[in-house]
Order: sequence, then C-alpha cells, then structure tokens
Amino acid sequence: MNQLTYTDLKALILACRSDLEELFESGDLSDTTFDEIDFDSLSRTELAEKINDSSGKEIPDDIVFEAATPRVLLEKVNAYLTGT
Repeated sequence: MNQLTYTDLKALILACRSDLEELFESGDLSDTTFDEIDFDSLSRTELAEKINDSSGKEIPDDIVFEAATPRVLLEKVNAYLTGT
C-alpha cells in the first residue's frame, strides 16, 4: 500500500470501534478530534496495529498517538509511507 485513503482509515477505525459506525455515517469526521469520539489509548494502539498490517510497514506509534484528528493522522501516515 503506497497511501492510505480516508475510506481505508475509516474502515480501520470502525474495525477498532464498531460502535462509531452510526456517527461516521452521519457525516465526514475527518476534522473531529479523537478525544471528541472517545477514541482512547487502547483504541489507538489497536488502530496502529491495523495500519501496520494494512500498509505492510511498521508505522511509529507516535504518529497515531500525536494525531488529533483522522485528517491529521491520514496526512502523517501517508507522509511516512511515501517518505515525504
């Protein structure tokens, strides 16, 4: 995988927290903070593992833990994957 799309990331987030599906269906949450949706450290750890599995690369955990929103996370993961 060269880049992660918002759709890919949303699917990975929902794989960690299926209870958020209705919220994601209600609109674009790319700028909603992970804190606002109660996406805790355990969920972030699981998300980091799922990103690693889907990308085939070991993404540093701090990328996942420091990103405030899905949009920022997507930008940071893609920058890491493409080396930019």
